[in-house]
Amino acid sequence: MKRFLWLLLLALIIRLGVLPFTCPVEGDGAARVFIAWKWLDHPTLFAHGVWGPLHFYMIAAALLVWFDTVYSPILLHVLLSVATVIPLWALVRKLWDESGALFVAAAYLFYPLLFRLSFTPLSEIPHLFFVSLTLYFLNKCRVENRLVHSILAGLCITCGALLRMEAWLLTPLFGLLLWRKWKLMLCYLLTASLGPIIWMTANHLNSLPFLYYLSFASYWQFEMEGFNDNVTGTEMLRRFLFFPSVLFFGLTPLLCLLSMAGLMFAWKEKKELRIWSIPFLGMLSVFMIRGVEGFITTQERFSLILGLLLLPFSAEAIGRIKDRRKKLMVAVLTILSLFPFAYSRIVIARVAGPDFPNPVPANMEAFPKLTHETREIARLVQAHASEGVMILDFFGHRDFYGWKDTLYVAFMSRIHPDKMLMMPGGLRQPLSHESAVRFLQTYSSGLLVRSDHSRFIRLDSSFDGITAQIDDLDFALHLKPIATVKSITLYHYTVSARQN
Repeated sequence: MKRFLWLLLLALIIRLGVLPFTCPVEGDGAARVFIAWKWLDHPTLFAHGVWGPLHFYMIAAALLVWFDTVYSPILLHVLLSVATVIPLWALVRKLWDESGALFVAAAYLFYPLLFRLSFTPLSEIPHLFFVSLTLYFLNKCRVENRLVHSILAGLCITCGALLRMEAWLLTPLFGLLLWRKWKLMLCYLLTASLGPIIWMTANHLNSLPFLYYLSFASYWQFEMEGFNDNVTGTEMLRRFLFFPSVLFFGLTPLLCLLSMAGLMFAWKEKKELRIWSIPFLGMLSVFMIRGVEGFITTQERFSLILGLLLLPFSAEAIGRIKDRRKKLMVAVLTILSLFPFAYSRIVIARVAGPDFPNPVPANMEAFPKLTHETREIARLVQAHASEGVMILDFFGHRDFYGWKDTLYVAFMSRIHPDKMLMMPGGLRQPLSHESAVRFLQTYSSGLLVRSDHSRFIRLDSSFDGITAQIDDLDFALHLKPIATVKSITLYHYTVSARQN
């Protein structure tokens, strides 16, 4: 126990130490903070919509404790990323032993992809926390046959279901862990269904589909982003192998091989542990199939739940090493290899050249990073957004990771989302003229950040300076240049005239 507590403290100190130097690089994280920020202005029962409501409550609570829209949400997720290992360690300690539990805890705390994303306010981080608690209480239920533990497990996965849809899939898979304990299983399933029922009912009462998340995700990916346009056989194969490859390189090769070996040993020789592989195998199968269909986008962060479900089996592989010194050596070398292996893609690219077909997926590094240009734009925005009003062009790359650049600038600006007009980033996403007109009528001056490749902001030069027009709106913006960073230019704008 003492070694585990020191490990927790070390993990927390390292995270807090590097916190000022990290970049929250996921666009969804910034969007979620903006939603929570707006909710704080007008609190309501936030129980319907595309994303589960619990995450916004959690971020809003963090903002109430310390109102810093950048560091408060990040600090919340850093704490949750560390706290998740407590029930995980307790679970592995019961299923295997003390040394295996300590190894799994260390591996989880320094799992590079998780370490990277613990600095970003994404729903995956609290979701993993509640999934870890669910696993712990399910094991207590299996061992002690107490109704209270099935209720607690159900409540934990209900919280997970109010965060992410993956918990809806995990609910029946976790229910199988109580096979032949029918009363406990029924109690767990009834409690676990509370979150989805409340959310679906609220959507229906607000004239939305019961499964609004699924319908919206389908509409966005296929209609707005054209995710399945001109898909080749090579692309289908890439999608099919994406999640196994991200799991392999995200956990890093040594740790993944140990975990897979432990899974196979447990399946072959320990009948009582086989059932714990069901959630992992079930989720991996769903991710691979739905990934090929294009319904689940190939984003690295979605693999975190797979890592959490697989990682405990590494205790089985470590436990088979009987010599204490060899066991310690393998454990230490595996943990020490995590961060170096996280940079395999960069090493291969520099050694073999940028044209080499790099087998390592992108964004595996342990520390979040952005280009120097994006960070410089964010710095300039902070320095010149004195009015607290901004029109922000979409300037990310044309893929699912391009959102991070634009939303990073928005996030770091600390400008209230109601005082920002962001240009659409979806491939076929239109601009809402109604929202844009209302914004320009309300905020007649502020900061404009424009890309040379803008889809919606057109520049015109005339004898009296530079003007801009947004899409087909009947507004002219008079511009005063401030600074240029490669293809991005910052201007001060004023709504100078209404065109006839």
